[in-house]
Amino acid sequence: LVAKAFLREALPYRIRVRGQSMWPALRPGAVVEVDPSAIARLVPGDLAVFERGGLLVVHRVVGIGPLTVRFAGDNRPRDDGEIARSQIRGRATIVSQPRLNLRIPLFWHLRAGLRWGVARARTSLATTRRRAPMVVSQ
Repeated sequence: LVAKAFLREALPYRIRVRGQSMWPALRPGAVVEVDPSAIARLVPGDLAVFERGGLLVVHRVVGIGPLTVRFAGDNRPRDDGEIARSQIRGRATIVSQPRLNLRIPLFWHLRAGLRWGVARARTSLATTRRRAPMVVSQ
């Protein structure tokens, strides 16, 4: 509702991104600034916002025609198809991104894995030593 009021005035506004369609360029929780006055200056490769089904979508411009623009999410197998220029809400600029959390094994994970491997090796060794010697008859 507030964004639509800004659209009428052609004032820049900010929106928070949800979803994975633009990952890794935009992570969920990123904030983009939408500039409605920059629609005429869109070029392939720009991020832009369009409206579909009452929702605002931030995707990359991949093609520009006389009456339509083709968009695609960076993390999507297909593009969004031809979007009418009347549905485009503005050019998007990344303002902030949430931190990328890479999950690396903690020290205790590594220690537990090593203990498990050592215990398994000991069990295997003990089993092979306990076997009765093979008697060969002549």
